[in-house]
Amino acid sequence: MQYVFKYCANTVYVRGGFVLSTVTLAVPEELKHKMALFPEMNWSAVARKAIVERIRFMEKMDKQLSGSKLSEEDTISLGKKVKHEVSKRFVRG
Repeated sequence: MQYVFKYCANTVYVRGGFVLSTVTLAVPEELKHKMALFPEMNWSAVARKAIVERIRFMEKMDKQLSGSKLSEEDTISLGKKVKHEVSKRFVRG
């Protein structure tokens, strides 16, 4: 599944003292149908909360990794080793 954000720079309005911009979110058709089953949900608020949580997580990761002395190549190599060791556990099962 791929989710695409499109920024609409010309759609800015004020609501509750906050300046808000409109972001268009593309979702798979099946997900749209499932969302329609719950019209009482404020899907914009759900998406907004998920985006805020992801940004907080990414900022936290950036802060934690900012002091890292590993190169990008080192991290890729380490990631491959970890993935290999984890997969061996599941294969042996």
